[in-house]
This record gives sequence, C-alpha cells and structure tokens, in this order.
Amino acid sequence: MSFSKNLLTLFTVSFCAICLHAQERPIGYWRSLLPYHNAIGLASDDKDVYVACRQAFFVYHPSQPGGQMEPYSKVEGMSDIGMQFMAYDKVTSTLVIVYSNGNIDLFKDNTFYNVPDL
Repeated sequence: MSFSKNLLTLFTVSFCAICLHAQERPIGYWRSLLPYHNAIGLASDDKDVYVACRQAFFVYHPSQPGGQMEPYSKVEGMSDIGMQFMAYDKVTSTLVIVYSNGNIDLFKDNTFYNVPDL
C-alpha cells in the first residue's frame, strides 16, 4: 500500500514538473502590449526593416529563419510615444525617430539615445 502511494506521488510530482514552465519575464519587470498592426512609416538598412507605429516600433529581421520581429516601446527604452517620422542614416548606422511633440530618439546598436532639446 505504501509503495503504490509513493509511486503515485512520484508520478504526480513528475507530471506537474513537466507541465510547469517559467514566466516570460521575471517579477518586477514590465511588459508592453501595444498595437503593432498600423504602420505609419518604414525604413531599412538593407538588412533589417524598421517599422514605425504610433505608440511603438519594431524591427523585422527577414534574414533570420521565419522572419523574426523584435518589438520596442517605452519599456525597452523609447523616450516617448506618438511617432511622427523615422529615417535611417546609413553613414552613422543610426535610426532617427521623431515624435509628434518634437522629441527625438536616436536608435543605434539596440539602444535609444534621446535628444530632448534641439
């Protein structure tokens, strides 16, 4: 009786351990759920495609298997929302993002650099 009870407990614990999985982000980190379906602008560096939306933007990597999409928002470092215009500068390898309030972000090497007053 005791052996079958222990075996059942072991089976239940093993099954639950297989079914459980970790969270996508650790506790205390924010996650943004923004609409990425209304594009207002495109830019390209001949390798990746940068797509601007009103509240965020994403980078589409067509060279990766299945075409990966990497979303960015204020959670990942953007300084504002309400994108108005964006362009890619091939000389400096920098994406320039202009917001409707005049704020500017420079995006280079997956990092945002804000230019608040121009």
